[in-house]
Amino acid sequence: MELVLYIHGKGGAAAEAEHYRPLFPGSDVIGLDYRGATPWEAGKEICAALGSLKGNYDRVTLIANSIGAYFSMHAGIDKQIDRAYFISPIVDMEKLIDDMLAWAGVTEEELHARGLIHAAFGEDLSWDYLCYVRSHPPVWDVPTEILYGEFDELTALKTMEDFARAQGAGLTVMPGGEHWFHTPEQMCFLDRWLLSCKARQMLLARSDDLPALRQKYIEVIAKTPDLYRHARWEYGKHPYDALLQGYMDRGEMLVLTDGREIAGMMALTMYQEADYHGIPWASGLPDGAVAVIHILAVCPDYAGLGVGRRLVREAVTLARANGKKAVRLDVLESNTPAQRLYESEGFTRRGKENRYAENTGWTDFLFYDYML
Repeated sequence: MELVLYIHGKGGAAAEAEHYRPLFPGSDVIGLDYRGATPWEAGKEICAALGSLKGNYDRVTLIANSIGAYFSMHAGIDKQIDRAYFISPIVDMEKLIDDMLAWAGVTEEELHARGLIHAAFGEDLSWDYLCYVRSHPPVWDVPTEILYGEFDELTALKTMEDFARAQGAGLTVMPGGEHWFHTPEQMCFLDRWLLSCKARQMLLARSDDLPALRQKYIEVIAKTPDLYRHARWEYGKHPYDALLQGYMDRGEMLVLTDGREIAGMMALTMYQEADYHGIPWASGLPDGAVAVIHILAVCPDYAGLGVGRRLVREAVTLARANGKKAVRLDVLESNTPAQRLYESEGFTRRGKENRYAENTGWTDFLFYDYML
């Protein structure tokens, strides 16, 4: 039996857990009405509540909203949680407090001297709280998915990306989303994200999967806006049947599914070819010490749900598990969306070369790596 424990944000309530009940049929969905306003108080409450419940369940899923996620990371419960979903989490409280000091026109020295200051925007600024935050960085070792709104006013996107990368968490950004997910459109996006994350699993494509994969790549090419302008893909030139079949036959073709449909796919080779030899990589490594990402694609129905990011992280995880020292890839200079994804995941651009490919003609390719 699964327990789904919901931890609300500031001003929220345990009753919000009712929204998630239909999304977890067959599970007990319980919201916690904690009273503490600090991580050391709320963390103890969360830990105690989970301790009283855990013995009745063989699996625990955590859904935590805003500061509820921050408190959860200070509750010492990560060894008891099987999976977590964070919605607009506060992940860098020190930065947020520094920002609030600036908004209030208060210096750190003033806060130290006075101990507690009530800001005009309704928040209490506490020196003890700031000292605790600085001396107690979050500890979290749980498979986690994060939902973030593009216009979240409390946490910058780079801060969230850095946290997600450090934690190995999945990150999905809702275009136009806010810190507080509350409108019908935002809640619909949240539900779709949650259902998609729940069901995702990475599978190795079989040798007889060519018809299905061919159709998926054709759909990607036909339905992804501006794909030809960015990546110049044209099925039959790149990618093409023999390329996919070779990857599948060698056990190098991976698909990410939602339990019913393919959401994304890529090839991951545990070696590099000779055409990567002339690039000024961060480290000179033998071919067998490198993994290479090829033909990564997100199916149109799953665009914007973090599938591309999940694929990249799976590649890094698999490469590390296979003892590789780096993950490498190449991308067209015109493919700026792919460059943003890879750079946000910690890949570093190492070189540029003008090369010929059947689908592009002569054009500039950029080369990226991620050191393990």
